[in-house]
Amino acid sequence: MSQGAAFGAAVSLVLGLRAYSLIAALAFGMALVALTLSMWLAERFRYGGQILRLILAGLAVSAFFSSLLSMMKYVADPLNQLPTIVFWTMGSLVPMSWERLESAAPVALASLAVLYAMR
Repeated sequence: MSQGAAFGAAVSLVLGLRAYSLIAALAFGMALVALTLSMWLAERFRYGGQILRLILAGLAVSAFFSSLLSMMKYVADPLNQLPTIVFWTMGSLVPMSWERLESAAPVALASLAVLYAMR
C-alpha cells in the first residue's frame, strides 16, 4: 500500500497538482488500489496458505508500484518536481502547519478511537 500511495503522490506532483488535499487524495486512492490488487491476486492463486498468498501478492504489487514510482521520478522535472517527490516519499513535514494539523486531527482521532475499540 505504501508504494501505491507514493506512486499516487508522485503522479499528482508530476501532473502539477500542488494542492495538499489533491495530493493526499490521490495518494490515498492509489493505496486503496494497491490493497485491492493485492487482495485480488491473493484470491486468484490457489497455491499455499491464505496468509502466504497475501504476503506474496503484496510483495508483487509493491514491486509493481515501486517500478511505476521510479518511472515517475524519471519523467519528473529534476529541478522542481523530483525534489518534491523525494521529500514526499521520505516523509517530509515541511508543508505541515497548525491549520493542516487541525484539519487532520478529527480523522486521526476517529481512527484512533476505532483502533482502540477493536483492540
